Amino acid sequence: MTQKVKSGLYFGLGMTFFYLVKSIIPWITGEEISTRDIVESVIGAIIAGLVSGLLYGWLSDKFLVGSIFTKPTHFSPDRGEAVVFKTPANHYKGVECVGGTLYLTDKRLVFKSHNLNIQNHEKSILLSELRAVKRFKMHGFINNGLLVEVNSGIAEKFVVEKPNEWPEFIERTKNGF
Repeated sequence: MTQKVKSGLYFGLGMTFFYLVKSIIPWITGEEISTRDIVESVIGAIIAGLVSGLLYGWLSDKFLVGSIFTKPTHFSPDRGEAVVFKTPANHYKGVECVGGTLYLTDKRLVFKSHNLNIQNHEKSILLSELRAVKRFKMHGFINNGLLVEVNSGIAEKFVVEKPNEWPEFIERTKNGF
């Protein structure tokens, strides 16, 4: 199942839950609701969730795939350095989740943001400074996060494509393949 389909499903389920809660508020506040009102509310919530999920998935595919958000960033490795792995990624920088590309070279991990962010930046972490690389669930349920801890105790969070492959590639590269 593609990431866009999963995102659409999660969004649709969230919207279904939202509409269901919204429809039972009158019942919670003591207003009288008929069985017909409950059935209409449930059916309406399911339809609204389904439609909003489909629209979200379609719109994200229509406007993000092949757009400026997925164009590669410009990164030049240092002399004698080779790029081993890269994917589009987001880097948590304060409250902003900065979009760009995460590169793994044979010497370091580099995040390079694209130009559509408020906080454009490049973050470089030497592989020798890595203490741990772990997966995490973004927002508690989307399993596409990468947590990188450095020896100084600082943790950097990234949301990545191919989240199952990143820890493996980093560990193999750090250990010299």
